[in-house]
Amino acid sequence: MLIHAGVLIDADGKLQHDVTMSVVDGKIEDIMPGTTKGSSTSYAVVTPMFHNGHSHCEYQALESVLPSSAFFPWVRDVVRLKLRLPPKFWFYSTLLGVTKLLQQGYASTGDCSDSGFAPAIMAALELKGVCYREVNGLSAEYDRPRCQSVIDGVLRSDTLTPLGIAPHAIYSTCDSILEDVANRRQSVPVCIHVDESPEEEQFCRFANGPFAEMYERRGIVRPSPQSSAVRHFDAMGLLTANTLLVHGCTWDEDDVAVVQATDACVAICPESNRFLQCRIPPVKSLHDQGVRTVIGTDSALSCHSMSPMHQMKLLMATNSNVDFHRWIFQSQVTPMNGNAYDVVSGLPADFCAFGKGVTLERGDLSGVIDKLVDCVPDVYRSGQMMTYDVNARLQSALVTVVKELSLH
Repeated sequence: MLIHAGVLIDADGKLQHDVTMSVVDGKIEDIMPGTTKGSSTSYAVVTPMFHNGHSHCEYQALESVLPSSAFFPWVRDVVRLKLRLPPKFWFYSTLLGVTKLLQQGYASTGDCSDSGFAPAIMAALELKGVCYREVNGLSAEYDRPRCQSVIDGVLRSDTLTPLGIAPHAIYSTCDSILEDVANRRQSVPVCIHVDESPEEEQFCRFANGPFAEMYERRGIVRPSPQSSAVRHFDAMGLLTANTLLVHGCTWDEDDVAVVQATDACVAICPESNRFLQCRIPPVKSLHDQGVRTVIGTDSALSCHSMSPMHQMKLLMATNSNVDFHRWIFQSQVTPMNGNAYDVVSGLPADFCAFGKGVTLERGDLSGVIDKLVDCVPDVYRSGQMMTYDVNARLQSALVTVVKELSLH
């Protein structure tokens, strides 16, 4: 099979113009300059498949249910909504979410799952990556035994999709549960939402704001760490090279230095942060200090575009440096374990092809990304075009269920 690309973007974010790829037995046999006579099809852009640094596939059917707002009222409404939805809903919503990522050209993800359906669905549909089982609770007495049971299950697991542990966030997880994760994690990967919102910063650094008031209303004694959440987690031993830290919107240079010293990986979620009126993470500082970084979509409750191009566009708009743009692209095509989804000779032919039959003027990486934001790619795995479709009636039924539920 021959695929002609007006632009080929490799895993380093470098552009090759007007090339033809030869795919034989599921591998890229050769990349040749110019249009080869008899090429099977022509695309504007061909790229490696992508890695989603942070997702919540189980929320996909809840897209657009909650409006943009400040973080605290939004997360309060999420908790209320979750309590009203039956397990069957979460199963089908997770199926929808995994399918959505595949349709957008993701080969792998770091997914957080509270319901627990994601590992089996990811394995069945061959979406690679890690599924982090969430553990959270404000009460050591009532919530800790349940969380210990989840941790036990992860440590004993032998699933096709590797499992990790996700102590949700400092505002939703008491210190005894966090300590259990730090002490018992062994070699299991850990994912934590950290320093995402102004409200979280108010509690962590200054012992006030809506989270502090929530603890007081519930009669819960929860001392503020009087520091950023990431420093608190580091002091507890939670930060290692096998830890994924999500967001980091309120970090200063010292916080980034802590992350760099521990070799933890950071997932930044630009659209979700904008939707929830949070600050832009210090992306340039992460770049300059050499912190391992991936880009994620978060959940459909706060991110209405699963397009990897859209996430990159939002970040590229903050800096015009070409090397920075390449670093952003690498963050989308290189998963946390360091194995790049490349487009080079001899490697499996897993790639995305955008804009069939469309001509694209020569330009830099940011210009190409900007033109592809609204394009849904054709996804090739093992050299064969793959289609992912969820029954339309199922999707309609899920949306109907959500609309019938009142949030208040």
